[in-house]
Amino acid sequence: MGPRVVLYPGGDPPGLASLQTALSPWFELGEPADEPCAAIGIGSGATEALELAAAGRASVLILLHPIAEPVNGIDVTALILWGEDDPVRTSEGAEAIHERIDRSSFGLLPGCGADLLVEAPRTVIPMVVEYLRNKYLGAPHGHGPVPISLARPEGDPS
Repeated sequence: MGPRVVLYPGGDPPGLASLQTALSPWFELGEPADEPCAAIGIGSGATEALELAAAGRASVLILLHPIAEPVNGIDVTALILWGEDDPVRTSEGAEAIHERIDRSSFGLLPGCGADLLVEAPRTVIPMVVEYLRNKYLGAPHGHGPVPISLARPEGDPS
């Protein structure tokens, strides 16, 4: 049995299947077990993920566009992502959750509303997988070295 990730989708959000597919090579997806797991809360599913973390049953927490009340007493590593262009809700609720979790990172995604997995899947899904690989598994980032050229373009006199 591999490291467990528990998904709290808050219904059936579009793009959930793509996230599950991306996570499945690295993690076992399922219900909470005796060992601490990683929890992902999407939309209103953030409430259940926050409760799991508050109970000490999740060691890593990811919240995608969380619609939940802030909870005290959470001591986990957390990533919180919010769509900056949500026409209905502001980011204040997500920022309040971020402020109550000492080891959290908060990101606003420009050009996105509430459906992050649909509006920015090529950004959000790799972020989630790499965050879990690094913070939950302790693995180095999987992209390897990134080559850059320090040569001046041909014909550039500077």
